[in-house]
Amino acid sequence: RAAKLAFPVGVPVLGINLGRLGFLTDLSPQHVAIGLDAILAGRFLAEDRFVLKCEIVRDGEAIASRSALNDVVIQRWNSSRLITLNTYVDGRFVHTQRSDGMIVSTPTGSTAYALSGGGPILDPALQAVVLVPICPHTLTNRPLVIRNDSTVEIDLADDTPEDARVTADGNPMPNLAPGDRIRIARHAESVRLIHPAGLAQIRLRSVIHACAVLPRLAVLDEPELDQRHTSVAGEKTSPAALVVADPLDHDNFHQRSASNAVCPLPAPGTALAPRGRKSGAS
Repeated sequence: RAAKLAFPVGVPVLGINLGRLGFLTDLSPQHVAIGLDAILAGRFLAEDRFVLKCEIVRDGEAIASRSALNDVVIQRWNSSRLITLNTYVDGRFVHTQRSDGMIVSTPTGSTAYALSGGGPILDPALQAVVLVPICPHTLTNRPLVIRNDSTVEIDLADDTPEDARVTADGNPMPNLAPGDRIRIARHAESVRLIHPAGLAQIRLRSVIHACAVLPRLAVLDEPELDQRHTSVAGEKTSPAALVVADPLDHDNFHQRSASNAVCPLPAPGTALAPRGRKSGAS
């Protein structure tokens, strides 16, 4: 909610970690005061997260529009029947799918509904969008990762569009009518997040340990990732220019151990012991 209010006017957002998985938060409630002191003193890093723009197109004109930092979801509504979706990317037909719906997610949203649907965890610095089918009635439909400057268009092949609904970050859009098309593209504006210096190094190893989904990780090398984050220590930020929030459903990026240190990843080539057994045990 904070991001929705902040990004149109360029107000930066600081995420507070309240205990769930995500890429948006650095500070725990216990460290808010310390983090704010550092930020207001100019010791912080800033990064921009892109936002999706979703439109319902009817008779060639957009009748409704919403923005989404996390995801746009087309899903069945008030019915137990599957819906049939035709998907196009940049005007090219991708597939027809019978399912419970489709999730179109940003890297920020990849640890939310898309993760529950079997989608990959995307590094938040990636300029990509992931399409995740919801319970597809097929053996071959898998999540699809595309460039974030692509335009995704989805229409319902069913004669009963009232059985489906579109939501943007959980906010419902107007009811669909026969012939409507959902158009999703990158929004012209971005959300600016700020991180306290020293606590803001984005490390995917925290999420890996929390999710235990190593094979699904899409990641940049850390030096390249660090270059994507712009230091703005010289900028002066007044308290009125700061939004502090528990943003959407993405919290607890930093899963820390009891010593408050991020758990390290094993060295490349290191054999991993099965759960419940210590390495080297017979």
